Amino acid sequence: MSAGERAIEGQDAHLMTTTPKPAVPRLSARTRIGAGGRIIIPLEMRNALRVKEGDDLLLEVDAAGLHVRSIRQAIRLAQQIVAK
Repeated sequence: MSAGERAIEGQDAHLMTTTPKPAVPRLSARTRIGAGGRIIIPLEMRNALRVKEGDDLLLEVDAAGLHVRSIRQAIRLAQQIVAK
């Protein structure tokens, strides 16, 4: 395991202890990458995130995969981390 992988593991462990329970139900879906790298987020997931066409999203990639957050969720998570 490289130092970078250990650093990611350490970050993940910290986030796992500070990440609140999700305010939305756990959903999963299969999608396909389209032209220009576009992906479709199913309506049920957009509704759960309370996002609509034109809204900005935060994308993060880590050892666990791709994470998509609404800006509102990202701000709330950052505030909770800073508050501790």
